[in-house]
Amino acid sequence: MKINENYTFTNYVVGETNSFTVEAAKMFANTVGDNSPLFIYGEAGVGKTHLVNAVANAIHEKNLNIKIEYVTAENFANEVIDCIRSGNSEMKKMRMKYRDADVFICDNIEFVQSLQSTQSELFYIIEDLTLMGKKVLITSYLPPAKLFEDCGKFRALIETCCLAEIRRPDKPLINDILDFQIKKMSIPLGEEIKNCIADGCERDVCKLLGVLNTIQMHMKIKKTCPDLENIQKMLEDL
Repeated sequence: MKINENYTFTNYVVGETNSFTVEAAKMFANTVGDNSPLFIYGEAGVGKTHLVNAVANAIHEKNLNIKIEYVTAENFANEVIDCIRSGNSEMKKMRMKYRDADVFICDNIEFVQSLQSTQSELFYIIEDLTLMGKKVLITSYLPPAKLFEDCGKFRALIETCCLAEIRRPDKPLINDILDFQIKKMSIPLGEEIKNCIADGCERDVCKLLGVLNTIQMHMKIKKTCPDLENIQKMLEDL
């Protein structure tokens, strides 16, 4: 899976609810073997995918020769299914590809909980990489206690990871993210409208970005920023 070069530590807005995990991610990117495997968890939309891409970009910024394999658990599952259909030779190639990685990143690992064959393949890849001293980074929207309840060995593997949670952003962080995004997107918003958006998003970054994207589209079509009433309607509809 291609690393998103737009997701970096530089444009990751840090606040009280994510600062520990950001520092853990930076440590992972900047050191050899320390805090690995690293398990990052938190609700959907709190910034896990941005953060793991930032890790990959930071590693490649130092050394492009480091081999990073970044995959979502869903894509990994599809790859396993394709290999099973294609035969043993393709499965061997897949296993070798991931075991040859210097850094392995798996996003949204909760997806494989009910997929036994995929779960087994992923477990042994992570276990082997860990034993070889390679770096492993895993994310999930579920905390470790709610993962792999029917697979003791995978649950035990997760429990040995360094754990870092990203909590939903508090009001100050929502305000900082809003300020960062409107500057980046060149959206001129007055304080009343900014306060309305921050209050209406209820600590939901996805909703915040949805409102700003809609405002930007409105500006391109109407050549003007929507008024407070229209923005309140957007917030109600999201």
